[in-house]
Amino acid sequence: MNNPSEGDLYERIHLFQQEILTKRPARQDMYHEVRMMNFKVRPVVGDISQLDFGNTEFIDALWSIGKLDEFFRIEIERISKDEKKVFFDLVDEMRKNFQLQLNKANITSPKIGEEKRSVFEVEIIKEHNSSVH
Repeated sequence: MNNPSEGDLYERIHLFQQEILTKRPARQDMYHEVRMMNFKVRPVVGDISQLDFGNTEFIDALWSIGKLDEFFRIEIERISKDEKKVFFDLVDEMRKNFQLQLNKANITSPKIGEEKRSVFEVEIIKEHNSSVH
């Protein structure tokens, strides 16, 4: 028989997934939330000056990753030791799906012609400030 707290964990994950899929804020609000999430985009390869980081698909995927991070930080404190492996596996699967969405987002500016498009790679880091001002 399943541990009652496991059911709670699965239910919380299910509710989180439901919220991410169905209760997305308006694009402008989502863009503002992403800005507040402290993501830093650093170029690794290529010229990123002409990229469109305001692209809807990009913001959507980044917002989802940020919300997953928030969910993880809250829930990790609430789950038992026995649930941690399952929790990590489920969160990791969601993270991979959101990263795939992020990788598929076309952030090449529409102003750039096909002949000028180049290969690029960026690193996206979320900074966590533990101090309160």
